[in-house]
Amino acid sequence: MDLFFDDNLLDSDDNLLDVIIKALMNNEDFLKLIETVSLKSSVPKSNKRKRGKVRFSTDFTKTNWGKLIADPQTAIPYSKKGKIFRRRFRVPYAVFVWLCSQCEEKNIFEIKRERSVEIPIFIKVLVCLRLLGRGECMDSISEFCEVSEEHIRHIFQTFIFNFRRHFEHEFIKIPEGEYLKEVMSDYCKLGLPGSVGSCDVTHIILDKCPSEFLNLCNGKEGKPSLAFQVVVSHRKQILSISKGEYGAYNDKTIARMDRFVSDVMMGRVMKDIESVIYDTNGDRNVVRGVHLITDNGYHKIPEMICPMLFRSSMRDVF
Repeated sequence: MDLFFDDNLLDSDDNLLDVIIKALMNNEDFLKLIETVSLKSSVPKSNKRKRGKVRFSTDFTKTNWGKLIADPQTAIPYSKKGKIFRRRFRVPYAVFVWLCSQCEEKNIFEIKRERSVEIPIFIKVLVCLRLLGRGECMDSISEFCEVSEEHIRHIFQTFIFNFRRHFEHEFIKIPEGEYLKEVMSDYCKLGLPGSVGSCDVTHIILDKCPSEFLNLCNGKEGKPSLAFQVVVSHRKQILSISKGEYGAYNDKTIARMDRFVSDVMMGRVMKDIESVIYDTNGDRNVVRGVHLITDNGYHKIPEMICPMLFRSSMRDVF
């Protein structure tokens, strides 16, 4: 683009920059360039990248897991295939079918559009059950189902987060009403009247513990861990789970941080429930309140009953 300065453009009152601007505005090529640039800038840029369908060369129905699911004998609980399924995935086949239906109904795996990913739901559920039931590494799972380790990691994390969000309050709940009577009747039949659950702390090994938390997470396990206090009924139904605490904390400290257990210890819940116990003379006594069955690491109070040999007096608890 050539610029030709007209002598008439030169004025004593204008500086050189104003003269150059006037010359450009009178040039047709420059005006066309400005128009082209403005048209391009007016088109909005799209940040969305076109994603194609994730394709797999594997026919999952022909894998070992696919053949096991396709076998009609697997649906029979006490058949050879049914027992193999229960042993390998830690749940009966009927529970597996229910999990698949719920994952599809509530979109647990966050499938955004139909047929976007060709991994069937039953493979995803089996991956999660195998990781939870046997604690195998993702490399061995990939060998079984022929899905990459990165896909397995994403499937498992999505399942854990969404399944808890949808079903936490359905499966983990403090007993009330008829459910409370059912839980306490089981303990009463075993000679433990007034018991509302069994309580203990479970340690989960924290493999990649940050260095600044090593001293807090390294406790009696000898390795960094997170501690969760769990209360269960005699039928192995989970009644309460505390939030994760440092592995170096003992059972007494974690019990005071757990809302449900601390409420039982302080007598703030279920305080009007009556139970019948017998003393050393065989006399019938009615007591009010409930207690939890614990080990010897908890507080020595009437609300936390630990194992006691040849003792039948409440004074032995303190």
